Amino acid sequence: MVSATVFVTLSMMVAMATAYSGGAPEDVCVDMTPKHSVDPQKSAFPYKITTDHETVKAGDKVKITISGPKPFKGFLLQVRDGKEAVGKFNVDDSDKYVKTINCFSKKQVFHDPLEKHINYMIRQSINLFHSIVNKIFPLKHMFFYNGNKASKHNAATHKNSAEKESLTLEWVAPEAAKSYTVHATVAENGGVFWANHATAKITVQ
Repeated sequence: MVSATVFVTLSMMVAMATAYSGGAPEDVCVDMTPKHSVDPQKSAFPYKITTDHETVKAGDKVKITISGPKPFKGFLLQVRDGKEAVGKFNVDDSDKYVKTINCFSKKQVFHDPLEKHINYMIRQSINLFHSIVNKIFPLKHMFFYNGNKASKHNAATHKNSAEKESLTLEWVAPEAAKSYTVHATVAENGGVFWANHATAKITVQ
């Protein structure tokens, strides 16, 4: 019994240490919350999200910087209009620490066979639940986000679990003139993270 408990404990520690070390998957785009087997921190968000411009025009480039009192290993950034991720992050494929993902895309691509299989099983369960609910209540739009109009490269995340003192990313403003909010999830490590915090404002004129 003791050995089994030790095994489970060690497994959870390994899972937290390695969870999403290659970046946030598209499945967490909605709530921006890592599935690390622990809850997000409830304390004040300690990291700063700053921009080099608060007011821009469509197509302008904005520098968004993540910094804080401690190094961080993981992050997920979106600039949102309500619940929709907008604009585009410019990240070169050769970047050592950052990559982009397509949040709210209609179709997601998984390169790892196990990840693909797990995602398929999850989607099958969701679809079954969806079909049952729709027979009782027409709640499709309440439960599921319509990602048909999602742009590509509309979110940025870490490429590895290397410690980062700060990071500056380039975001391209969308065409619609309105105020947008930078949402951030930052992970000090696999077991300590702050999820989906609304931070800096960017206004497109």
